[in-house]
Amino acid sequence: MTPLAARVREALRLAPASFREAFELFEVVETEAVATASVGGRATPVVRVNPRFVAGSCPTPETLAMLLMHEALHVVLGHTARAG
Repeated sequence: MTPLAARVREALRLAPASFREAFELFEVVETEAVATASVGGRATPVVRVNPRFVAGSCPTPETLAMLLMHEALHVVLGHTARAG
């Protein structure tokens, strides 16, 4: 397990149960191909997270959980369905 994967697991453990359960439908991919984080995909939403961004901008499990929730809300609000 990578350091980022361990941090994601811890962040989700501290998140509300409803979010934890919903996030089981997402795939988290560690990549430097995105500057911060992004989400895409339809059948299985894929959250791409830059480990360097997380290391510098998400010092606590709570801030990482907020980043993940932010990306999940793009799916909930239909932003990914509208994307080309």
